Amino acid sequence: MERTLGLEYKYNTLMKNLIVRELKFVFAFMMAFALVPVMAFAQFEAQMAQFCEGPLEGDATGILVVAENAPSGEWEVFRIGVGVLGGPFDNGEYVQFSGVPLGSFLQVRDAANSMELAVFTNLPTPDNTFITQFPVTGACQERECDVNDLFDLVEQGFAGGFSSTNSGGILFGDLSLPHNASFNALIFGNFTNTGGGGSIQGRIAVEGNFNSGSGFTIGEGNPSVTNSLNSKMASDNLIVGGNLDFSGGVRGNVLYNTETNLPGFISVGSASGIYRNINPDIDWTAAREYFELISTSLSPSNIENSCAVVNSGIVDDSDINNVELDADNQSGIVVFALSSVSALQSFNFINTSNAEAIIVNVGGSTTTFTGGSISLDGVTINSPYSGVNQDFIEKTLWNFYETITFNLNGYGVMGSVLAPLTTDVELIGGDIVGQAIFSGEVTKSGGFDILNFCFNGDLDICEFEEADLAEVDLAVTKTINIPEPFEGDTIIFTVTAQNLSDIEDAEGVQVLDQLPSGYTFISA
Repeated sequence: MERTLGLEYKYNTLMKNLIVRELKFVFAFMMAFALVPVMAFAQFEAQMAQFCEGPLEGDATGILVVAENAPSGEWEVFRIGVGVLGGPFDNGEYVQFSGVPLGSFLQVRDAANSMELAVFTNLPTPDNTFITQFPVTGACQERECDVNDLFDLVEQGFAGGFSSTNSGGILFGDLSLPHNASFNALIFGNFTNTGGGGSIQGRIAVEGNFNSGSGFTIGEGNPSVTNSLNSKMASDNLIVGGNLDFSGGVRGNVLYNTETNLPGFISVGSASGIYRNINPDIDWTAAREYFELISTSLSPSNIENSCAVVNSGIVDDSDINNVELDADNQSGIVVFALSSVSALQSFNFINTSNAEAIIVNVGGSTTTFTGGSISLDGVTINSPYSGVNQDFIEKTLWNFYETITFNLNGYGVMGSVLAPLTTDVELIGGDIVGQAIFSGEVTKSGGFDILNFCFNGDLDICEFEEADLAEVDLAVTKTINIPEPFEGDTIIFTVTAQNLSDIEDAEGVQVLDQLPSGYTFISA
């Protein structure tokens, strides 16, 4: 059979056989080349992070390790000069070890071929060897907010804990511990650092995108100066539901959906965390609605319905720039009500030691903290935040139940911040000493910090359910004075709006009624 295969076909009798033989040769060569297999192997890689097993830097540490693409399908952990620590383990399996001496040189090897070494991709420079060490003083002084508290997304059912069947769940260092999902900062929106240093010294979860250059850190506290302790190593301390573009440093794991730039790991010589590229198992919408419910439940109109017993504090704002808030030595939950917070205001809390929780309700659509300070019994609260100052900070919650725009410039807010309705947040220098919950676009600049302290106020006597909230119950009726009018009659329509609730006032209500066809409007 004669084929041209893209060449000119000759009908000259003398050349015909030569041309056909040439074409057959080309055809055979092409077929043989096409059958040669092309082998492509994924890189055998691992990630390892060490974590503290106690409050002090001793002679041992825990390690968390995971490996992928071991050629045989299984891998093991090897300590140079000692031997195999454990294995074989399956590709993708997370494993932890305890009591690993500091100064250990560790490798991950293929279980069937010890010459095949994994590359540790979470090291500053990828390498085959991981060294356990604590070169930073105070590296094991850590603080995590309580598991099973109001702000724990796993406990409240809005996030899953990490497991072999839920790789997007929240991972909390030691795999034997409950998977804590209580964050120092929780943002239902986007976070952007436009410049300057600063830090989130605890853990942060962002629903949308996270954008920051270098100089900004997450998870690393300042124990000796502020008593803001570090976040736990090998825990998910930066969680991003959108895109991550971050050139700074993180202590602990990074769980993210997509990325442009990944941060480095800080606090230890090798790595304090691992990268986990998977969509976080968090129901962001339900979580945001939950915090909106808490904020509304604690607002002035609803707190007495939500909590069994509350005590009202005394607010003296006769000097609007120096407001005094007196808990009057009351116990239990003490509540203060402020119509707003604006520039140049300072707040002095007195007689608070007996309170188990302090709720500061702040109204108004715009909140501005600048040019003032917060004091306890007449003394400005400054670092280190310990003793009575720490006690006050950790039992105080500022509830911004109406705030849409939140501005903080060079101000230190003492206590946690609950502002789930915000759409625009600007943080320029200053601090929030506690947990913070915002929504919308959160922009940070200057040396702003959120310090790693937790809200531990006792709200056990409160229930946050829709049924507990006072609601406006409006009813509208319309009557006519002449049921069967004749042409030319003057008719009076009476429209009545009623609030059937005996708890909640209805404000800003408008009733619109359209004139029926065939009628001419006279007056109202």
